[in-house]
Amino acid sequence: MEPLEATSQPNRLGDWPESSGHADGGEGGYSSDSYSESGTKIPPTPATPDQRWLITPDGEKSWKHGRGVRRPNTVLGVICRQSFPGWVTLPGEGQVPELGMTWEHYLAAPAPPGERIGGVECHTVADVVIQTFWTFYRCAEGQEEAAARDVQVEVPHKVSE
Repeated sequence: MEPLEATSQPNRLGDWPESSGHADGGEGGYSSDSYSESGTKIPPTPATPDQRWLITPDGEKSWKHGRGVRRPNTVLGVICRQSFPGWVTLPGEGQVPELGMTWEHYLAAPAPPGERIGGVECHTVADVVIQTFWTFYRCAEGQEEAAARDVQVEVPHKVSE
């Protein structure tokens, strides 16, 4: 892989090989070759909202879901890696570009101009991550606020993994 340059744009989904950080492609053990081509991949985006996997918040950072549903936090981690913002200048006087390794960087990095996911305009790379997550999942009725909170709590951890 070539070195990143300060002028690089945020990565778009599909630009890099997908990986969950699990060498076996499953939910289990890690390996020193955690970004191998055999890693977990994002599934195809469902055609309609009703086809999205149903999840229900189950405490902070945990989900209830049916059998055969990809673990939401695993998919969230893959989306974070695929949306890597590259070099980011955080707000503030005298700041220099930094490699976007924290959720704060995702919040500061602009999304590509006109980026819309699921009909929602994305202004930052953080918006891209969250909106992309919700193209795969839907939450149980009445659980929307709790689900949004759980995603906001979990996503910074996925960025730093």
